[in-house]
Amino acid sequence: GHLEAAVDRFQQAIGHQPDFAEAHNNLGLALWAQGAFEDATASFASALHWRSDYTKAEENLERGRLMMAEMDRKAGKRPVDGD
Repeated sequence: GHLEAAVDRFQQAIGHQPDFAEAHNNLGLALWAQGAFEDATASFASALHWRSDYTKAEENLERGRLMMAEMDRKAGKRPVDGD
């Protein structure tokens, strides 16, 4: 469908221009819409890696981290204590 095509296009764009922060963020949005929250969160982090002032990617990354924490909580996973 449309989401799969969007994912493919964004991945191709990133393949041609790895520092294309907007493509990383948009890939994350498409993955999010598919329910691939972990991969989406990684894409948002990549967008911020390439453009640290990218507010939308920062907001999306925070949303992704919150979703991952909630999924872990529901699965009964607990945070690992630091040393």
